[in-house]
Amino acid sequence: MSNINSVDKFFNKYPIKRFRHKEIVKRSDEDFKYVYFLKKGYVKMYSVSVNGNELSLNIFKPGSYFPILWAMGELADEYNYEAITSAEIRLVPKKEFIEFIKKDPAILFDLTCRLTAGFGSLLKRMEVLFFGSARNRVALALVVAAKRFGKENSRGEIRISVPITHKDIAALAGLTRETTSLEMKRFCEEGVIARRGRKNIVVVDMSKLVRLANYC
Repeated sequence: MSNINSVDKFFNKYPIKRFRHKEIVKRSDEDFKYVYFLKKGYVKMYSVSVNGNELSLNIFKPGSYFPILWAMGELADEYNYEAITSAEIRLVPKKEFIEFIKKDPAILFDLTCRLTAGFGSLLKRMEVLFFGSARNRVALALVVAAKRFGKENSRGEIRISVPITHKDIAALAGLTRETTSLEMKRFCEEGVIARRGRKNIVVVDMSKLVRLANYC
């Protein structure tokens, strides 16, 4: 049996909870009681500053489970989680989740690889957030979204499958929506990206976008 089938079989035993678009999955002041397995939809993890500014830390796609740092590292999780599409999530008691991954080295290895990749991406984002220009930061947010959620078409363009707005990109880049919209407009004019509807972004020239982001 493949790892995917093993994971599905395990999580399918647990109750499912459905969330509407923009519904809060968990607030920062709430304690986690379960490990969440995202069966369908997309969920963003974010923090809010004392001034009300939002910074997106991660966007989870189907097949993700969270919060791993709380589940495995006994670390407090003080972030907000919000469904950015309609979502279906299975709720698994922490103890049973830990017992499951301990029994299967292949699944534990896959989880370790996910965490390592996520940590590497986070380090790059931190570097650009501290040292990069607004142009670099918006480009990097688009690169990360394209690499995680992109689907390439026959013309070599990459469509970001998750519905994402300028506000979402701004939260990923740590910028205002106005600054983000200006940089996005420039990327469109330069032929680096294109819009397909209000929330669908297509990366036309991925290699140029990577260079603009200083991503390597």
